[in-house]
Amino acid sequence: MFQMKLDQANTIMENIDIDDETQAEIREFLLKTTNTRDRQELFDSFLDEISPSLQAKVQNALFTKILTKNTAICSIIGEDSHILVDMKPKRDSFQ
Repeated sequence: MFQMKLDQANTIMENIDIDDETQAEIREFLLKTTNTRDRQELFDSFLDEISPSLQAKVQNALFTKILTKNTAICSIIGEDSHILVDMKPKRDSFQ
């Protein structure tokens, strides 16, 4: 599927005579966005296969990891950074 899209993009870029550097940038963009979309679809499919309570745990773990790596958030929270680790989803959030 991706190869067909790339072939179409290459044909179009050749037909309208886009310079080689821009063509390379476009190919790189297509590759990155396709990989990102594929990973998101895989993650969504994974979440669909598990219970809502497990979904909440997975999402909590993911977002906690992201938030603790965010220096701006950590500097605002400061000494209270443990609250990110202690975050728990509400039991009634999926009912």
